[in-house]
Amino acid sequence: MTNNEIREEVRKILHELGEINPAIDIVKIAKSKGVENIFDVPWELLEGNSGKIQAKDNNKFDIWLNQSDSRYRKRFTVAHELGHLLAGHMNGCDVQGRNPNSPTNQCEKIADAYAAELIMPYFILEALWKIGVRRTDDFAKIFEVSEVAMQYRLDNCRQELES
Repeated sequence: MTNNEIREEVRKILHELGEINPAIDIVKIAKSKGVENIFDVPWELLEGNSGKIQAKDNNKFDIWLNQSDSRYRKRFTVAHELGHLLAGHMNGCDVQGRNPNSPTNQCEKIADAYAAELIMPYFILEALWKIGVRRTDDFAKIFEVSEVAMQYRLDNCRQELES
């Protein structure tokens, strides 16, 4: 799956749900895709991960989050786990072991790409760029994400934004 395909799929989802403001309601999106519950649990129950998605009956899902993570981290984790669902990873993307060349790592990269697009959509990022927003901290406040996540997103989109 390419970044452009992910971008287009997410744009359609956001428009269908009326999510066109920068502070995307990721819980609303997750619920629209069959997530019934989002639980905060102790880190130990997540086997060292920030979160996980678990299938239930009838195409319903639960997302489990590390209760110690910041609000911004939890937003990203919900988006990341939703990325696994949207990418079709529910039947085969074991996240144990992070070999850079493994299919597992490719699954994680795709889920991260979905997460970035879901909570920092390119079409909104581009519109803000066109009106002169440039500072990472300004973007981070607008999108309600960490400055680290925002800087990473800007670094990945900068070439397109500046063209």
